[in-house]
Amino acid sequence: MHVIACDIKPGLDLDRVGADIERLADEVLDERGWRADEHAEVRFIGSTANGVQASIRVYLTDIAYTTRAMDAVMRAIGKRGYLADWTNEAPAQEAWR
Repeated sequence: MHVIACDIKPGLDLDRVGADIERLADEVLDERGWRADEHAEVRFIGSTANGVQASIRVYLTDIAYTTRAMDAVMRAIGKRGYLADWTNEAPAQEAWR
């Protein structure tokens, strides 16, 4: 198991965001043949001034894929508009309220 940490913007529907992250992570890892039998899991573990802290657990077939897998997952979810990579409002985040 490998853990990716990120913050989700405040005020969004965490059930929908969590399900989307899990689906995207599985898709990205499956496309590359890196996912082990277990599915990705998202746990919300706290909050900061930027939003809600998320822990994304991914399961890989080989430790050699760790860095590339984490990069691929973050790139996929980074396009969705719910990461708290900045605190200002973004049009894409409206879909996740």
